[in-house]
Amino acid sequence: MSSNKTHRKKAREAAFLTLFATAFDKTAELEGCDKEALQQLTVELLETEDSSYTDLLVQGVKENELRLDAAYIPFLGKGWRPERLSRVSRILLRLAVFELTQGQDIEPEIAVFESVELCKKYADPKEVGFLNGVLRSFLRDKEGQA
Repeated sequence: MSSNKTHRKKAREAAFLTLFATAFDKTAELEGCDKEALQQLTVELLETEDSSYTDLLVQGVKENELRLDAAYIPFLGKGWRPERLSRVSRILLRLAVFELTQGQDIEPEIAVFESVELCKKYADPKEVGFLNGVLRSFLRDKEGQA
């Protein structure tokens, strides 16, 4: 794996962890996650890599949250609302859609694959196929419009 791909992978995970941690009210619990371990992992990821791509992802997702939600909602399926998704899935969908729509020099398949891998690591196993399906449908639609 090239250095840039490794950097992007780590930056994407650090961005996810940052977005996940900041999605909670400071007094709220992290849905059963070990808050200190989450913070330590984020610090370790950021210390080992240049954080500019992480910063770009975090800022982009935070600033465009409503637009990103609106982009993937049509692909959730009948009767599905974002509120039914876990926080992990919502953040991963936003992150992937941001990468897929912002013209980053990243292969679309990589953005989808990496989001699915993060879902495997941080979400309920039942969510992986759903997330993959939503992102692949979004990607097919995006490519059909190009």
